Order: sequence, then structure tokens, then C-alpha cells
Amino acid sequence: MPDAFEFANHLNPDSAADAPEDNDGDGATNVQEYFAGTHPGNSASVLRAGIRRVGASVEFSFEAIANKVYQVEFRGDLSTTTDWTVLVPNLTRSTAGLLQISDSATANLTCCFYRVRVMR
Repeated sequence: MPDAFEFANHLNPDSAADAPEDNDGDGATNVQEYFAGTHPGNSASVLRAGIRRVGASVEFSFEAIANKVYQVEFRGDLSTTTDWTVLVPNLTRSTAGLLQISDSATANLTCCFYRVRVMR
């Protein structure tokens, strides 16, 4: 993590030991919070996704940070070694806010798992 981020968030720029810590107890490590653009000292500031079925589609949503690039991926099974499939690449917003994706392509799957990746 850059020193500026560590100073701003009361972390130790001289030690990498605070990177895997979860200072606010929200389930995201300090380094994950850095990449996600969330605040490592505020448990309400975390990348969380929501999902719901709307008719024959699935609606996937999450709060995006301004100017971050995200990718939404899915797979039908977590017990295999199959790769995640990109559902939507290069999602971004110029201002922070809710991003919603409607997915009808996976409607025929018995089970589907989604994830959001912060690309940069």
C-alpha cells in the first residue's frame, strides 16, 4: 500500500504487517480496502454485493467507488476447478454509486455464484 494511504488511515508505512489486518472488522483486509477504495477504519465502508431474482433474470448490484474499474464474473459450481466466466468487463462510474447488472444468461443454471473483482 502506498505510504500516503497508510498515513491517511493511521497505518504503519514502515511495516507490511498491517496489510492483512482487518482494522474495522468488516471482513476486508487493509490491503483489500486499499484496492477497493474503501476506508479501512470504517466498517460501513466495504465492497458488498446484493443479488435478487427478477422474473427470469438475476439482478446483481454493488456500490461502486468513483473511477474504479470492476469486472463481474460467475460460475455454476464452487466445487470444481473451472474458471470464472466474465459476465461484464470494465464497469466504471465517474461518481460513486450503485451499479446494477441484469443477467438472463445464467437463468437456466440450477445454481450460480457471482463475484466482483476490482481491476484497478
